[in-house]
Amino acid sequence: MAIERLYEDSLPARRHAGEEAVALTARVETLIRFGLYDDELSHLTGEPVKARSVQWELRRQMLERTARPLSPQQRETLTGFIAEKRVME
Repeated sequence: MAIERLYEDSLPARRHAGEEAVALTARVETLIRFGLYDDELSHLTGEPVKARSVQWELRRQMLERTARPLSPQQRETLTGFIAEKRVME
């Protein structure tokens, strides 16, 4: 199915973006925990937010591409499933 392929094709980039956000958050947490308030921490504090923004943009693009071939009724049904968490995004 074309929609499934679009979803699967987006997985590596979305997975990488998620891993990047988690890794950056962990790095900031470690620096704070050990009291290492230095230039690295100052630089890193905004990076998890940027990484999350990339992750959400990739998610938005994937949802847009997979919903495009659907009829309006199918899109409405899919939106309902997502809102009810009956399907994984």
